[in-house]
Amino acid sequence: FLYTTHLSTKMSTKAVIGRLTKAISNQKYYEAAQIYKTTNRRLVMKKKYPESINFLSSGIKCMLKHEQQNSAGELGLLLIKTYELANLSLDDTIDGLIDLLEKFPQGSQAPKVDLIKSCLEWSKNDKRYEVDGHPDLNFLLGRAHYESKQYGKAQPYFIVSDKQDLHVKMLVEWSSKGYKSERDLFIAKTTLKFILNQNLKDANYIFKEYTRLVFPKKKSWSPLLNFISFTLLTLERDAYPVYSFLVKTYTPSLERDNEILENTTKISEIYYGVKKQKEGGLDMFQSLFSNFFQPQNNSQSSVVIDNNNNNENNSPAPQSLDVD
Repeated sequence: FLYTTHLSTKMSTKAVIGRLTKAISNQKYYEAAQIYKTTNRRLVMKKKYPESINFLSSGIKCMLKHEQQNSAGELGLLLIKTYELANLSLDDTIDGLIDLLEKFPQGSQAPKVDLIKSCLEWSKNDKRYEVDGHPDLNFLLGRAHYESKQYGKAQPYFIVSDKQDLHVKMLVEWSSKGYKSERDLFIAKTTLKFILNQNLKDANYIFKEYTRLVFPKKKSWSPLLNFISFTLLTLERDAYPVYSFLVKTYTPSLERDNEILENTTKISEIYYGVKKQKEGGLDMFQSLFSNFFQPQNNSQSSVVIDNNNNNENNSPAPQSLDVD
């Protein structure tokens, strides 16, 4: 079956279909791809953009059906250019575009990755997504890398997507390949990245889900996990003194990874406008911290600060842990 709909009758529809049918039946896929490109060029020159879009979409499906990813990817790039020429909005095209991308095989093969990246760049023309691109496209690119076990490449795209379930699954899998004593580093660094993006919703979600799966017993939490947990609570309020106290208290744990330590300073800048941590007054901060987490009733607070973090294992994170 050949996808050759929406061609103008003036362009010899029967002739084009005949040539495509012959090329495909003889497994001459390169020739078929060239027919799609040539015909599309003629459509674009006549500014027949709707016909061009439908024809290219049909060509992509045809090429993928016959396992011709390179040709499908090339036609996909032409499709993006046609969107630009036609001045189409992202809202008008995103569903059809994602439907086409979903038809590519699993994995991070170059044609698929290059096409998704081009789609991402194009989506940045929409002011709503001008920084990171459309979240659904970021998810597809993250998933493609994850399917090829390229965890470090996948994570930046998952972080700016709006679907975190697969991200959690990847983190659990990724951390299981490292030292058991360093599994807390994976979620700590990841959660801080969400925090720096000012996305507290997903920061809380991914921290909660990961710890539920990897550290189900809070009593076994490391000081670093406690720091992240308290930080998430603190950032929901205008409480810089409490946050500053947390950083001072957990510094031995934060020093396990330079990126984590640096990100605590960035959090001060982003959330509290403080470029450098203030000195002194630990007793005052201790009091503020206790009052901050004091429950409203007279029952004893369940929050316990682990001040015994000086015995933290200070071994560095594995070199493979690249979540940038």
